[in-house]
Amino acid sequence: MGLILSVNRFKSAFRRGPSLFFESDFFDWETWFGIIVMNELNVERKLRRMDSIKTISTDELEQKLKNGEDLLLVDVREDEEVEEGMIPGAKHIKMGEIPESLDQFDKDKEYIFICRSGNRSGNVAHYLQEQGYKVVNMEGGMMNWAGDTAAKK
Repeated sequence: MGLILSVNRFKSAFRRGPSLFFESDFFDWETWFGIIVMNELNVERKLRRMDSIKTISTDELEQKLKNGEDLLLVDVREDEEVEEGMIPGAKHIKMGEIPESLDQFDKDKEYIFICRSGNRSGNVAHYLQEQGYKVVNMEGGMMNWAGDTAAKK
């Protein structure tokens, strides 16, 4: 009953006008500014985290593959996207299946993540890095890939 009464008092205070609402007992300036500061800190933390993800260009990746380097490639695109072709040797795990597929990754190995444009793979890279994995995001994704492709096996 107390909650309903509080909600009704809240609505009543707000209906009288925003200026009265902000001057009422219902508006807590400390909490309001605390939320804003915390939100800014979260944005800053996310921006710092974005800077910390290693990236590789499509040209650099193609050169490494031509040099025979042993790389762990993970394509996070959807099934219909990989039907158009994947980088040979890449493993296909859809972005939405990554959280339930953590047992397929080794924290001591580095993985290069691939998608269509580099955005989804970047999100996956951020997520896995937060979980303690070594990750690299392929910039530009398959849209910029000029190398060989192969059908999904």
